Amino acid sequence: METPEDIRQQLIENDTQTLEMRARRMAEIKDISYEGIYTPLLEYLQELDKLYISGHFMATIVFASAILEYILRHKLYLVADIKRLDKA
Repeated sequence: METPEDIRQQLIENDTQTLEMRARRMAEIKDISYEGIYTPLLEYLQELDKLYISGHFMATIVFASAILEYILRHKLYLVADIKRLDKA
């Protein structure tokens, strides 16, 4: 049976490895700029960065697809409004 000290040591080793991986992922995306992007899209993209850095890759993919759907839906509404105004 493992003692609390053994478990604590395993957690320390795991945290050290996780910290290294998160630092590498953060370095990969540090040059990405969201200048000119406003809320709520900016908040979504920042959250997406956090998911990626933390290593939640499946959640990153799902959330990125939701962001893409949000953007496309917004563009579709804009096009529909423009066409509606042209017919008037």
